[in-house]
Amino acid sequence: MRKEDVLKLYDSDYAAIYDESFLTGEHFRECTEFEVSLIAKQVAGTRRWLDVGCGTGYLLSRFPGIERSGLDLSPAMLEIARHANPKVAFYEHDFRDDVEEWRNRWDLVSCTWFAYCYVDTVTEVQQVVRNLSRWTSPQGTCFLPVCDPNVLCKAKVPYMPPADSDDGSLSITGLIWTWTDQPSGRRHVDLVAPHLEHMMLLFKEWFSDVRLVDYPTFKSDCLAARTAIIATGKR
Repeated sequence: MRKEDVLKLYDSDYAAIYDESFLTGEHFRECTEFEVSLIAKQVAGTRRWLDVGCGTGYLLSRFPGIERSGLDLSPAMLEIARHANPKVAFYEHDFRDDVEEWRNRWDLVSCTWFAYCYVDTVTEVQQVVRNLSRWTSPQGTCFLPVCDPNVLCKAKVPYMPPADSDDGSLSITGLIWTWTDQPSGRRHVDLVAPHLEHMMLLFKEWFSDVRLVDYPTFKSDCLAARTAIIATGKR
């Protein structure tokens, strides 16, 4: 999605209902609490945490004792985040663009709720992963729940299908998807979901230890399964 479309989508009206609709409501509460438990393990012993695509700052608000900051593109979401996290620094910034002074600064860099899917291409996802990795400290951790095309499609999407000729090879690096939010009717148009194997390769360029964490099955979650990448051992 274009920047202006994202800003139009995540306006003050949407920001006002976001937590109840997608974080604390009945269809997402279990997943949110599991992610809080995963983050709790990562922030233990850390000095600085940056949540990229922080939205309303809900996850940051669950850890008031941690030195933490948030980044988001939407002024409306950041307004709520600042109210929920007094004295915490928030940045209105496009995560496709590097911030040189942040390189090697943050002990935990997280990017939740498929925020990276709102860029325009798989190449731009690579830019986002590059920045998340650059901003992570040498001893730090990068945490990113992934949008798995297999889960979206409810079918196995091959990363490298068998070739039907000997004149080249084929890689399914990702897919494009659109989601219409009910009951608001808002459309999240042409989002990008790189293949899970491709995402792993992107992180392995930057980290020596890249592992997947499978979420448990939730009683009322809207997705059948979820997975997160936890990357450490920055190269």
